Amino acid sequence: MKRILTTIGFLIVLAVLLSACKARKKEATDKNDFISILSFLQGQVRHVDTSFYPITQYIVHDSAHVDTFYRKREDFRALAADFLELPDLATPEYKGRYTQTRIFDENLQRVIITYLPVNPDKELIQREELLVEPTADGTPSVIKNVIVNTSAISKDSSVEKRMLWQPDLRFQVTTIKQVADQPESVSTLKVTWNDAKEEDIYQ
Repeated sequence: MKRILTTIGFLIVLAVLLSACKARKKEATDKNDFISILSFLQGQVRHVDTSFYPITQYIVHDSAHVDTFYRKREDFRALAADFLELPDLATPEYKGRYTQTRIFDENLQRVIITYLPVNPDKELIQREELLVEPTADGTPSVIKNVIVNTSAISKDSSVEKRMLWQPDLRFQVTTIKQVADQPESVSTLKVTWNDAKEEDIYQ
């Protein structure tokens, strides 16, 4: 009887160990090694939320018409909503739905990390790209640009957004709308902070 109990105990321990191994294997399989661009942008917004930077908003209706507004710090999060509402491609939900490439551009001296959808027709984000400045002293690399292109298509309309975030300086969102039986409309929102050079806004 004692031998039987010992055997049963051994089998129980073995079952627990096998279950734990399977759980760890599944966790490793589900893990997505993409960089969380959304987390980075959320950190940028939190930084501005606690700063005293002068925030300026520009709305470009065409190449010659620009409206300028000075905004409160409390408005910044709403202005950045297009970025903060992006899906996080680094989550397990998006594993296998996007491809990742990393190349080093000799001319720019930047590492370019690009995420592209496997099935573009089924995804909001059509392209995510990071331009990263590597460092030689072992300190963390510096993200110089974040580029995101999105596309939302319905039965009677389409909306494309071309988004650029330059860390600690500015961001912009160009929105291209096409509605059935109406001309295409294009508008650009630009927001600067941290004493960004105004002459760069119109480039």
